[in-house]
Amino acid sequence: MSESSTRLMLAEELERKIKIATERLDVAERELTLAMQAITLPDQDADNEIIGERLRAALQELGTARQALALERAIP
Repeated sequence: MSESSTRLMLAEELERKIKIATERLDVAERELTLAMQAITLPDQDADNEIIGERLRAALQELGTARQALALERAIP
């Protein structure tokens, strides 16, 4: 395989992984926004269990996105 085709394959893989990480970050941002809304809404009994679940989901998405991006640093 030529060097240029290898670079193209790596670039395409990098683009795919960045897209996946970006989607995960979007999900995490939505979860955090919903959790913050639940905390700040007056007259709404903020259910700690629901807020905790949203925060855990957001953290999981952030971790997955971070891992996807960290793998890319290993590519020469």
